[in-house]
Amino acid sequence: MNMHSFIINAEPDSDATKVELSNEDTKVQITLAELKHLYFQFSKDGKRLYDDGMVDAYLYNDELKLIMKHVTGIALI
Repeated sequence: MNMHSFIINAEPDSDATKVELSNEDTKVQITLAELKHLYFQFSKDGKRLYDDGMVDAYLYNDELKLIMKHVTGIALI
């Protein structure tokens, strides 16, 4: 699922320039301009990816690239 509309409709502060994704081990930042390429995977073969409902994040720009597994946090910075 593309996340651009979801995040923009949340009306980020006017000074926000990036989205920060995090999990237990790491943080990844992407620019708001890259949002149109941000996709979350919620399930595979009709089943949730994780028992806790978390997702995997991908950037799709000519090819699909996994940028983070098990996303537990999303922040606009």
